[in-house]
Amino acid sequence: MSRSLKKGPYVDPRVLKKIAGKKPQATGVIKTWSRACTIAPEMVGFVFGVHNGKNHIEVLCTEEMVGHKLGEFSPSTKFQRHGGKIQKSLKQHVRMQKSQQQSQQRQPPPHNDTMKAFLKNYRQAPRKVRLIANHVRGKNVAEALAVLEFMPHKGADMMHKLVSSAVANARQSDSALKTEDLIIKTVTADKGITFVRYMPRAFGRAYPINRECSHVYVELARKGGKKVAKAAEAPVEEKPVKKAAKKAPAKKAVKKATSKKK
Repeated sequence: MSRSLKKGPYVDPRVLKKIAGKKPQATGVIKTWSRACTIAPEMVGFVFGVHNGKNHIEVLCTEEMVGHKLGEFSPSTKFQRHGGKIQKSLKQHVRMQKSQQQSQQRQPPPHNDTMKAFLKNYRQAPRKVRLIANHVRGKNVAEALAVLEFMPHKGADMMHKLVSSAVANARQSDSALKTEDLIIKTVTADKGITFVRYMPRAFGRAYPINRECSHVYVELARKGGKKVAKAAEAPVEEKPVKKAAKKAPAKKAVKKATSKKK
């Protein structure tokens, strides 16, 4: 409700007391917490530090501002953006760009010599898929397939198919490859998209349930791998070692038995 016309505009007497008998040039910033104070003609030329709830914002009073409140020139909220349909469409466009960049970063780098398979958005959390990946990482492919066949986990069947797919991809370049000659070099489970489902709760509320997905990547390698040739070492000259001269064995002193003369 606006102020009564009988009372007139509200001017804080404490603000008038601070500027009484002073010149604007000689007075610095006058701090005040009175945001409802109306700017009077006596206040023109003075600089007020109007508190906005966090800090003091400097406001220079001019003739055009007479009749307005000090709080009008010290906003207490920070403007960020407008709302509406246009803003929502812009947000969705930014989210799509971010998701595309993240999906590009998750994909493994291309490599011609590797044997690999990749599964996107598998409907299981990465934490649970990593439990299976830890069992087969670094093992022989034949042994890993046997382990996965009898594992009770939900994702074991998926991992079995993915390893088999990687073996089939490897045989495209070399049909003579055997599973005994391959090992599982890398197995990773990264986070994919998240599906949000809702469960009805009391008082008309909705409880969100996050269904996480995984990007699973398997890479194989030949058993033993390629050996890297070491740089030839410079020959080391062997210095001849002088043999110590053998000493003649010391002769044992033999006491001659002397016959005693009777």
